[in-house]
Amino acid sequence: MKKWTLLALILFVTSMMLMVACSSDDDDDTTDGDNTEDGDDNTPDGDDNTPDGDDSPDGDETPDGDDETPDGDDTGANPVGGACEDDDGCEEGLDCLTSEYANTAFSRDDLVVENGYCSLPLCTAYTVADGHKDLVCDADSGGLCISLFPFMGESYAAMGICLKLCDSDADCRTEDDNSCLDPADWVTDGLLDQTVYDTYFTGVKACAPASLITAAEEGMAGE
Repeated sequence: MKKWTLLALILFVTSMMLMVACSSDDDDDTTDGDNTEDGDDNTPDGDDNTPDGDDSPDGDETPDGDDETPDGDDTGANPVGGACEDDDGCEEGLDCLTSEYANTAFSRDDLVVENGYCSLPLCTAYTVADGHKDLVCDADSGGLCISLFPFMGESYAAMGICLKLCDSDADCRTEDDNSCLDPADWVTDGLLDQTVYDTYFTGVKACAPASLITAAEEGMAGE
């Protein structure tokens, strides 16, 4: 009897040990839901990893077409008194006075206009009383239509040449042999009658190529 009782006790203890062992294995092998990698933690968050539309280059940062397109007025054309090779080098309404053009216009063969001169030969030379108004060449454009009286005689007094206004040589292209012409000097030198000066030139000073000034003075001197 004691033998069977002892055997039963051994079997009972063994069974209990096996149950404890199995229970421990289940705990170790079973992955707790809390320990499972959270999808929110491991899955790349769309907001964090996907480039935000706001981070993309803003339309405002794209070079503005207006900034890259050359301004329509920025054509490289020069105003009255500017250098030029042909009419395209001058602002609308002006012509490029070259040596050839000047010699043809003034019926000479010795005029030299270095690097051209944006002008308007044979413009209308309004009197001082009329305000020297010309549709293209006036003080608003930086130029004035100077009477051709000193250049070609009294019969051409109402015609003129558009020249850039100046106060001194510093306002002119001295590197191209231009200087600030003051017709008052011609009165002082006895070349121009005071009445003619008062009618067409009072207060006027303009940049002119040296050869044109020389031609005018020779003409007034009767040379």
